[in-house]
Amino acid sequence: MTPILRATLALVGVLTAALPLLWLTAPAPNRVEPLPPTAATKTKQVNASLYFSGEPIKITLFHEADEIAVFHAPKTPCHFALELPMVDTTEIEYEVEWPENTPGMKGVTLYLEPDGLESQAQTMWSMPEDTKLYDIFYFKW
Repeated sequence: MTPILRATLALVGVLTAALPLLWLTAPAPNRVEPLPPTAATKTKQVNASLYFSGEPIKITLFHEADEIAVFHAPKTPCHFALELPMVDTTEIEYEVEWPENTPGMKGVTLYLEPDGLESQAQTMWSMPEDTKLYDIFYFKW
């Protein structure tokens, strides 16, 4: 047998042995599990209080990009009720605007009291030179 024939047969043997390795080491195919049909998300009424410093021009609260409460030029803390989904975490976006001449740091606190769950409060502050505050309150029960 010639050396070229031996080398060719050895190469064929190595390639033949490698083919099952390629199949065994290939990544598993992605299987997409169908999601079970979801029922409409149940909501729960949550008592809320909004406290703030200074005299804001406007306070707006959002949940999942939907406007859920708006207060124009509030002078005292606001107490109201919200309909929120019954989940273990809730994100509430807010936007607060103060007049240009409001001195010092400005803050806003949102206090939530869901029935059967622990009450929680979140507070955010802005710098003295800021007239708008936009952020997200994160609540986890």
